[in-house]
Amino acid sequence: MRNPVGRVEGCVQPGLGGLRDAGSRLTIYDLLFTRKPCHPIGLMDRKGSAEWKGRIKDGEGTVSSESGVLSNVNYSFAKRFGDEAGTNPEELLAAAHAACFSMAASGQFSEMGHTPDYIRTTATATLEKTDVGFGITKVHLKTHAKVPGVDQAAFDQALNNAKLGCPVSKLFKGAEITLEAMMD
Repeated sequence: MRNPVGRVEGCVQPGLGGLRDAGSRLTIYDLLFTRKPCHPIGLMDRKGSAEWKGRIKDGEGTVSSESGVLSNVNYSFAKRFGDEAGTNPEELLAAAHAACFSMAASGQFSEMGHTPDYIRTTATATLEKTDVGFGITKVHLKTHAKVPGVDQAAFDQALNNAKLGCPVSKLFKGAEITLEAMMD
């Protein structure tokens, strides 16, 4: 049974320290990075859609998100591979990675008992042509964060854990993910 304060009752789940009663408060780490049969967030499906018309080089398309934040946003070959202003799939993936990583980092710091003043992340996704076609081969995360009370070692550990645990990082399995982190 679920209740609104994030407690799960009636099941036993593994926590960071082994098995524990699921009636105890779950940690941010538990919510973000573990799978449990009585998970309080549960499975989430998010939808995006796209439509493309025409040939690859002179056609164009639109992309939308379920929430409506993106609504028929134009994209094209020139926007993706040229200098034409507009969005493209790699830019959207980079933005998603920056957002996910920043949230995962906040979860790591919260688990340590610290509340970040801010975490600002820029993700750069590199699209390259390889011998098997185009692919995202690298993602570079550049983060500035201000987290009162955290020393450099804990800062670095939290951000490395976030890099490994971020669900969007896991999408980039074959890509090299690098992290440049500055503590403000």
